[in-house]
Amino acid sequence: NMFLINSGQAWDAARKYVLFGMLKDKQGEVVGTNSPQYDTLGIGEQIGGPLEDLTGPALNNFIKFVAVVGFVTSDLYDEFPDNTWILGIGQVFLNFGLVSFFKFGLAEAVRRFEAFLRRRREAIEYEEGVAMLREIERHEKRLAQKLEGAKKEDAELQLV
Repeated sequence: NMFLINSGQAWDAARKYVLFGMLKDKQGEVVGTNSPQYDTLGIGEQIGGPLEDLTGPALNNFIKFVAVVGFVTSDLYDEFPDNTWILGIGQVFLNFGLVSFFKFGLAEAVRRFEAFLRRRREAIEYEEGVAMLREIERHEKRLAQKLEGAKKEDAELQLV
C-alpha cells in the first residue's frame, strides 16, 4: 500500500513540477504543458491518482485505528512488562476469534438468517393459501346451498 500511495503522489508531484515550469531540458529551456513529457505525466497521473486516492485513505484509517486502540487500552498494561504478556496473548486470541467470526461466522449467520426468512415467507404463503382455500370452500358451500334451494323451488313449482 505504501508503494501505491508513494507512486501516486510521485506522478502527481512530477506533473505539477512541469505545470509550474520548473522542469528544464538539456538546453535550459522550460518544458511546458505542450510537451510530450507533460502528456506522459498526464497518463501516469491517470494511473497514479486512483492509487493515491484509494489506498491512502484506507491506510490512514488503519493507522488511526491502531493509534486509538493503543491509546484506549494503554491503562491495561503495566509500566513493567511482568504481567502484560497475558494480555498480549489474550489479544492475539481475541483477534483470531474476531477474524474467524468475520471470515466464517458472519457468513454462516447471514445464511441462517436468510434461511429463517425463507421459511417464514413460505409459512406465510402457506397460511395465506390455506385461508384462501377455506374461503373458496365456504363460497362453494354457499353456492351449493343456493343451488339446492333453487332445485327445491323448481320441484315445488313442478308439483303445483
